[in-house]
Amino acid sequence: MSEINYELLQEMINCVKREVAMRYRVYPKWVREGKMTEQTAEKEKALMYGVQKALQKIYDGTAPKPVQQQFINTQDYIKKDWHG
Repeated sequence: MSEINYELLQEMINCVKREVAMRYRVYPKWVREGKMTEQTAEKEKALMYGVQKALQKIYDGTAPKPVQQQFINTQDYIKKDWHG
């Protein structure tokens, strides 16, 4: 049976954390400039934060087993030219 690629999963979590931080930093400005509504900004921030938390639960082993099984061989989700 295959194992979860925890190194790659950690890289994915770190990437999503950077995206969450960027959204919290940039979206308020976009709302002020009228490029995005407050409702959309809050929804988008919450969605990406949810992705971060879901990935972290898989990494920590606290996600339901069927969810964890979907992350067996996470390498299948990454194009070769994206990840060294």
